[in-house]
Amino acid sequence: MLERSTSWSRQSLPNPALVPAGWPADMTAEAFHGPAGNLVRLIEPCTEADPHGLLLDTLLSFGNACGRGTHFNVEADRHSLNLFVAEVGISAKGRKGTALGHTDAIREWMDAVWANKRVQSGLSSGEGLIKAVELLQSDGGADKRLLVIEDEFAAVLRAMSRRGNTLGTTLRRAWDGRSLQVMVKGQPQMVIGAHISMLAQTNQEDLRRYLDKVDVLNGFANRFLWCCVRRRRLLPFGGRIPETEFRELMKPIRSALRFSRTAGEIALSKKAMDLWASEYPALTADIPGLVGSVVSRGEAQTRRLAAIYAVLDNSRVVRTHHLRAALAVWAYCFSSAQFLFGDRIESVAEARLSSKIYGLLQDHPEGMTRTEISASLSNHYAKKSIDDVLEKLREERLVTSTMKRTRGRSAQCWRVVPA
Repeated sequence: MLERSTSWSRQSLPNPALVPAGWPADMTAEAFHGPAGNLVRLIEPCTEADPHGLLLDTLLSFGNACGRGTHFNVEADRHSLNLFVAEVGISAKGRKGTALGHTDAIREWMDAVWANKRVQSGLSSGEGLIKAVELLQSDGGADKRLLVIEDEFAAVLRAMSRRGNTLGTTLRRAWDGRSLQVMVKGQPQMVIGAHISMLAQTNQEDLRRYLDKVDVLNGFANRFLWCCVRRRRLLPFGGRIPETEFRELMKPIRSALRFSRTAGEIALSKKAMDLWASEYPALTADIPGLVGSVVSRGEAQTRRLAAIYAVLDNSRVVRTHHLRAALAVWAYCFSSAQFLFGDRIESVAEARLSSKIYGLLQDHPEGMTRTEISASLSNHYAKKSIDDVLEKLREERLVTSTMKRTRGRSAQCWRVVPA
């Protein structure tokens, strides 16, 4: 087995001072378990790309290529191995595109037909996503796998902000594995059993500018594994991966993909169950503020990752080393979420009130006074609480206000800022 490269430390940056304070510490060695980890170890010295992004992209791609049949159950919920991953760079120099070049090659070797037909981009609406799956279904029968890669995630977020756009809702249902439907007059759309994964790439500035607070609070953001990525080294003449070694390391991944066709349900071993029971309280703990909203699906994300590691080892059972690998990945994603969202601290109660008020204003494009907002909330909230939330929303350029004439004194009328 190839040894983990020591160059993955912060010192591998040409100028370590460029790493912002609070940047997440590197994943521990457990995360690089098995065929996916071995492949990343081979590629890492030959690229400026971040190994964390390479690893998550490989796991995500394999989970989509497996299809919906490989799954695990939690009570009445069935979870397939589809992941949503958001890679966020310090700037446009995060070498996210460089990483895609390598993982494109991995996908091509993994399954060329799937990579050429079922890896797509260009999200703009829920209807468009459903149509894409419908077209794949007509071409491939029961095969409804789709991996969406958006290297300009800001464009997707801008599309979601348009009034009446159903993309955010459709993506949430896609992660859950639920039926996708849009009740369009005259031509309703529905797809059942879709297996959709998503890789999104952006930078901190665009994320802050375009990811609406409401999308953080409504469950869109917590479907993603957030991954901070950065340039790891300077290779002015590029790098070249040893082709023979690459092909050899792809063999167990291709074998695992064949195994996944009949793997069915992936269970936990007895020892893994004991480890899961000890980790579960931390994974499901209530965390205040926006960070808590972003990481609130930690247990489901970790179980999906663990099942992917197991199938990569041709195992129908998640063992402790698979679960530890998944926990190591989740720890990095948790730290990434803290870095990306942690400076926007607010209480859970304030976050919920903010979501309610913003939703009300979206439903009333003509605008609402504070009195009308309070009445719509059944007068359950103090005037100061509503005023504080409105001012914060205005500071974030999500809402604006103008003076409105009434029978008595003029009143402030609040409206959502157009996308």
